[in-house]
Amino acid sequence: MTRTVGLTRSLSTLALAGCCAGLMAIMAPSAFGQTQLTLPSSAQSNAQRIDEMFSRWQGPDSPGVAVLVLQNGQAAFAKGYGMADIEHGITMTPRSLFDVASLSKQFCAMSIALLEAEGKLSLSDDARKYVPELANFGTVITIDHLIHHTSGLRDWPDALHMAGWNFEDVISYQQILRFAFSQRALNFVPGAEYTYSNTGYNILALIVERVSGQTFRQFTDARIFTPLGMTNTHFHDDHDDVIIGRAESYRAGAGTSVLKVPSNLTALGSSSLFTTAEDLARWVHNYESPTVGDARIIARLHERFVLTNGDTTTYAFGQIIENYRGFKRVSHSGSWAGFRVAIQRFPDQQFAVIVLSNTTAINPVSSATRIVDFYLGERMSPAQTPVVSNPAPATATYTPNPADMSAYVGRYESDELSTFWTVSVRNGALVVSHFRAGDVEMRPLARDTFRAGVLGDIAFKRNATGRIEAFTASTARARNVRFDRVPERPAR
Repeated sequence: MTRTVGLTRSLSTLALAGCCAGLMAIMAPSAFGQTQLTLPSSAQSNAQRIDEMFSRWQGPDSPGVAVLVLQNGQAAFAKGYGMADIEHGITMTPRSLFDVASLSKQFCAMSIALLEAEGKLSLSDDARKYVPELANFGTVITIDHLIHHTSGLRDWPDALHMAGWNFEDVISYQQILRFAFSQRALNFVPGAEYTYSNTGYNILALIVERVSGQTFRQFTDARIFTPLGMTNTHFHDDHDDVIIGRAESYRAGAGTSVLKVPSNLTALGSSSLFTTAEDLARWVHNYESPTVGDARIIARLHERFVLTNGDTTTYAFGQIIENYRGFKRVSHSGSWAGFRVAIQRFPDQQFAVIVLSNTTAINPVSSATRIVDFYLGERMSPAQTPVVSNPAPATATYTPNPADMSAYVGRYESDELSTFWTVSVRNGALVVSHFRAGDVEMRPLARDTFRAGVLGDIAFKRNATGRIEAFTASTARARNVRFDRVPERPAR
């Protein structure tokens, strides 16, 4: 039996299905259809500007974008450009279903806030109280640390790349959890730094399941999506599910060609939320006029984290809170496969922009910011010219000779990632190789330190006799992953 999820009602009735009375103003079919609203002249000008922004994303062979603008709880603009599915000739609309990647984190954070308000957990709780499978790192990781990306847990995309995984592989929630449970060291002491970690939000989803007694999908369906009338939204927990109405994801190929980017991810909590621009409008409106949660919970969702050094991060509960041209902006973006998405909210102005695209060629953050400027720019402070920092690339201070290079040759295994890399010399250069990831040239930075593609920076470790015994690999979000050198196998 084929399991299908997604659009389950005719488009003529979809916009009103499941709506509560407080949201009727933004749910009217006229507000979300392809026909442009009758708006004041200034709004018509803004609509023309948005049309011009996305004019290249038109036609039957182009991926595209769905845009929705909310003002004072109503849809001021809602339109799709290009195609949701090029192969099947399905045009993009505000009802097209997207994988919204890291926008998912807002819903995971709300789930935690709901359980906290019911007294079922505390943000100060040790995560191991609910997930004892996590290693004992000798320091407590709290739920609060997980929420605010201050836990020190390594980020699974960086680490799985180190392990040779391709992001088009099947990557399941259970596999991600097993990776989390295998970690034996942290990037930093919890609370000391902010470093984005998808892994933390996957652990939060597991905590929701264990505290509520429901699957994460069941909990979010019952507690968030159904009450808000988000009838075309779900956390994708089976990559084999058929999703009716979904947008495919694309990237640019050679010349003018377009290529599909497969996605087989079920990263519950951190990603894998399928939704539409229309349903996200219901979610955005809930921040201003809550149906799910109350004023106290909404205030909680805007709380940022104070690091141990006294600095306050910009990150709250799945949202970044900062100042933009004198106005408070609450935002987040996401990317996975070919999907590129962003939400920007201006709560004091009761204004929001939602941009969902299905191609890597669109920058949703800059697109959303331009739309904000169209509508609010005259009321804002003058735009500041961004300071562009172009740090000089790392330069080599060391050139290994043949004898130096031979000292690094060998096989290096990581118990944590259950994989190995092999260092060899080819054509006078050091190369590190993986049976899935292929060959990566090692660029010398200093003695025993190299830069090597998905492994980031490699630092070789020597024992008391000076012999190489291991290397650590470090990226921005997965630091000091250890690979131990193993004895050479005897020839047969």
